[in-house]
Amino acid sequence: MTTSFVKLEQIGRHALADDELEYLRKLFTLSHSRLAGHLHTNTRTLKMWLTDPQVATRVHSTTAARIGEFCVELVSMAAKYGSQGIHIANLYPLSLLAGQLGRSVESPAFTQLCRTNAITCYDMGILGTYIPSDQVEALRGKK
Repeated sequence: MTTSFVKLEQIGRHALADDELEYLRKLFTLSHSRLAGHLHTNTRTLKMWLTDPQVATRVHSTTAARIGEFCVELVSMAAKYGSQGIHIANLYPLSLLAGQLGRSVESPAFTQLCRTNAITCYDMGILGTYIPSDQVEALRGKK
């Protein structure tokens, strides 16, 4: 089922006005710059959207719809994994961990760990791979 443009615009405006976009940013452990990239904007504009409640009334309808579409996708992912007993708040982006360890997500070490199920990898679509937070510390120790 496809969500109409008008509905996506409403969802986007609501997400901005009610701090839902910021909630999703924190839930999915997205930096401002990473979220801005997904929304095809810059961090300065994103921060203005997140801090000015009146911005929801001023953004262009296509921008609001783009935000709404992104929010729908994230909420859908959270619901999908939640129905399996997996809480997004307990997951951590592998890309963020890789950067902290000075590696690439595509490094042979991470690829092998995922393939052999040495770490539990969850595909979050456009957000990339996430792993359980409790496995992060073990990987940091293997530096």
